[in-house]
Amino acid sequence: MKRKSLRAWALIPALIATPWALYAAPAADAGTVLRVNEWRLSAASMDVLYRAAKSQDPQATRQAVAEAAAQDHLLGRYAQAQFRDEQLFVGARVGFALDAAAEASLVATLERVYQPALAEAFGAEGPQRFVVRRHPLDAATLQSLLGDGSVARLDDRLPAGGEDALARVSLLDYRFGDGPLQPVTLRDVWRQLDVHGRQALARQDADFAHHQALRLVRAAFVRHWAVSQGGLQAADLQGLRQLMVDRERRFALEQAMGAGGGLHGQSAELMDLRQQVTQADIARYYAQHPEQFQRTERVLARHIRCKDEASAEAAAAELAQGQPFAEVARRHSVAASAMKGGALGWVDAQQAPSRWLAQVLFAQPPGPASRPIREPEAAGRAPGWQIVQVDERVQGLHPADSETVRFIATEAIAKARAVERYNALKDQLLRDARIAQN
Repeated sequence: MKRKSLRAWALIPALIATPWALYAAPAADAGTVLRVNEWRLSAASMDVLYRAAKSQDPQATRQAVAEAAAQDHLLGRYAQAQFRDEQLFVGARVGFALDAAAEASLVATLERVYQPALAEAFGAEGPQRFVVRRHPLDAATLQSLLGDGSVARLDDRLPAGGEDALARVSLLDYRFGDGPLQPVTLRDVWRQLDVHGRQALARQDADFAHHQALRLVRAAFVRHWAVSQGGLQAADLQGLRQLMVDRERRFALEQAMGAGGGLHGQSAELMDLRQQVTQADIARYYAQHPEQFQRTERVLARHIRCKDEASAEAAAAELAQGQPFAEVARRHSVAASAMKGGALGWVDAQQAPSRWLAQVLFAQPPGPASRPIREPEAAGRAPGWQIVQVDERVQGLHPADSETVRFIATEAIAKARAVERYNALKDQLLRDARIAQN
């Protein structure tokens, strides 16, 4: 099977985003509200997505929800076609499996939409009301299947036949109305957990296993109610589930390309982009974004150093009552500056009595005195308590050739380029797709 490297998108040209209106056209299928190539999303499914989005953002529009669904589908299917899940979901052995994450998203979406009616349907008992029989589970059974749990494992794959053995352990049976009796097995629970949940099972936590089984009953009822009472067809539910899978793959693709999450990602693509940042790039970024490189050059400050917490609290109480800082310092401070009212004058990082005190002073905003702060342990000196006050602060910039500037600028430049590449891919997929909307 042909699979591309995760660098495949590096050759994608930067494209101008095509407005949605240019590729939107009336859908030909009755009941279909959105069609992307051969994929279709029903009007009922779109209504669920819109209502869920509206519950979180009152400004959400159906147009925006349709656009997001099309992007999720196209990027998710692109990721599936080009890369193995093992490439995209690098932490799959630690996090939730793809199907489990998608199922959780589906159920959460349905619960946002149908919450009042679902709460009434569950009643005070919750999912427990649908449990017909609970099967006992003891620590010995869990230990025989999963080991003694004494060693934390990041790779929680079971030996051959391990999941089949879990499938033979029933935790409970449930029924909705006159429907058939349905079991929840230990394998069902295992497949829905991340590494921390699986370690809880390996530690022979039988109560945890039954609690997770009840969560699966709750999820099953939400899906059941959405079809039996919520106006959805089974096909609508399946369409939503597949869209959630596409969305999970899109999230993974975004992370792999370095365009998702916070600034300091760890994808291979982002690390390559960092290596490509030049000194000229850094200098240009530094000149264009000086606000990102501000630092405190010096402060006009004063302090009170007390031998113990009680003395420091007494000094802080007097300051809170409005007594002048200088007078309180003369009465309570044991520092050399006490007779000068605690005045330190203008202090930079090199002139402060200690590096720790400089860090405290530079972190303190100008204005009222701080609360008492305990000093760190120091050889040959008992830790005291400090109260600091900053009267003025002089701001400057980190030197252009400093490591701080290099790090901040490199991260920002690499991230921006990663986002640009991701957006270029998204725009290209949208341009190439046959999208119809009614």
